[in-house]
Amino acid sequence: FTPAGRDLFRGVDVLLHEAYRFQPHPNHGDIDGVIAMAAEGGVARLLLTHLNRDTRRHERARIDPAILPEPGHTGEV
Repeated sequence: FTPAGRDLFRGVDVLLHEAYRFQPHPNHGDIDGVIAMAAEGGVARLLLTHLNRDTRRHERARIDPAILPEPGHTGEV
């Protein structure tokens, strides 16, 4: 994350960010990195999108406290 990106996200109520998998990837955010950045920046609620299908299905517990919206999600975050 760039310093400008960190400043942009700092203290927001809701952050929707893509994170494809746990391992760093040159073209995607990584789950642990996005969760850590959100915690450091005081983000109130983090929603992760664009997760690898197998990661979403089998490793949900490791993604806590992030919210994983499903298609059609219209509820409170």
